[in-house]
Amino acid sequence: MEGNLLTDFLTSEKPMLLILGNRGSDKTKLLSDAVSHCDPSTMILRLKGRMRLHPTVLPELFRKHWAVATNENDRLNESLNSIIQCLHTQQQTCLLLIDNAHLLSIAVLAALCHLAHQQENKRVVIRMVLAGNAELVSKINALYLKKFTRPPTIRLPDPIPQNHMRRFSFASPKQFFSVAIQAHSIKIISAATLILVGFFFWKMEHGHRVHSIAAQPQPALSTAPHNDHAKA
Repeated sequence: MEGNLLTDFLTSEKPMLLILGNRGSDKTKLLSDAVSHCDPSTMILRLKGRMRLHPTVLPELFRKHWAVATNENDRLNESLNSIIQCLHTQQQTCLLLIDNAHLLSIAVLAALCHLAHQQENKRVVIRMVLAGNAELVSKINALYLKKFTRPPTIRLPDPIPQNHMRRFSFASPKQFFSVAIQAHSIKIISAATLILVGFFFWKMEHGHRVHSIAAQPQPALSTAPHNDHAKA
């Protein structure tokens, strides 16, 4: 299902996609899948999210691959607009993959949102896939302009803990049968314990009843002569 959503994004008119998941949920694998589903002519750029990353890293990253006519005195948004125009002019496309995007500063996320805003309802030349924890979506939604639809999101399920995996993985059939025998033995011991406890309580109850009957007073035997003897 995640693969279908990813493929749909790569052929859509949306400039940004969010992949949300905790550590170990295969976010990195899904980013690699994006490369395999991408058009071969598309330039692939990668960025690792860090807290101290400055927004100017984005223009610098694009300048390594395209001769973008920008001035050092240009504002950040102006430089990003020039990059979009450059790719339109050269009829080229780019896929920017960012892992650990939740670690990026608000300034960097705002610059990414600006790239997305400038391509909404237009031909997309820079597609961005941001992978990170669940907090990423709230940051992006706060920065994204309300007049545009929020970026599509892929939410990955939490990974199965390793201790749970070990319960269902066995190195050999011998280990499997050993675990099965142990589990069967535990069931037998539990059943035997319940039987013994039940018998113990039954024995106590039965002994109490016998004791109660023995303790009851017996009726006295009559020593008076029978009526037949009295008549005689």
